[in-house]
Amino acid sequence: MKVLALPFVFTFLFAIVFTACERENSEDVNQDRIYVYYELVYNATQDITYARATFFFGGITGTRLELTEPSQISADGQELTWKPLLAYYETSFAGLKDTLSFEWTDTDENVFINGVSIHEIGFTETIEPIIKGLANELYWSGNALASNETASLYINGPLEEDATPIIQTNTGTNYVLIPANISSELSLGNNNAYLKRNYKPDIQEATSAGGEIHGIYQTAVREVEVVEE
Repeated sequence: MKVLALPFVFTFLFAIVFTACERENSEDVNQDRIYVYYELVYNATQDITYARATFFFGGITGTRLELTEPSQISADGQELTWKPLLAYYETSFAGLKDTLSFEWTDTDENVFINGVSIHEIGFTETIEPIIKGLANELYWSGNALASNETASLYINGPLEEDATPIIQTNTGTNYVLIPANISSELSLGNNNAYLKRNYKPDIQEATSAGGEIHGIYQTAVREVEVVEE
């Protein structure tokens, strides 16, 4: 079963698909028109933290850029590697690295430094069953949402791998609301679920094109039971 998602969730995913085949060298564009999308992502299942940076010309839907020397991107002094399949830069760290600073030097040797942190989230020790066909609240352990944060719940049935998120955006809340129309579509029995917490502060240093930065914590997968009303 595929749970419903809000349309804006797909903005960045759409940009990935739309621009996947369009790539250019950064030396060929106006450096002040480069938009950077930074991510620091902890995956609890893998116990690995990924630092990623994606460069676009003009904005998030623009052509993706591969950096040209002397342009480079690093995270806490560790150089990010170009990943040609997805057209972004990435490096990884063992375990949880909850704070990090990106440093990007453009081809004109202007330097942009941006820091970000990851805010933890987790399932409670005991997860209450989800009642099919009713609105349900799934509480998490950890702090309530603060400014510039969202929390997302993903639920997959036994044979599914592509759940879309149920999103909580309200500051001060510590639960995800599963609407009745979504719970009615869930598979009875045990389902796999995980949570994501996304912290998106204002970017500190950027070109006139702008950019964004995210600190994301993704929990390990837990089983959630769905029962009849």
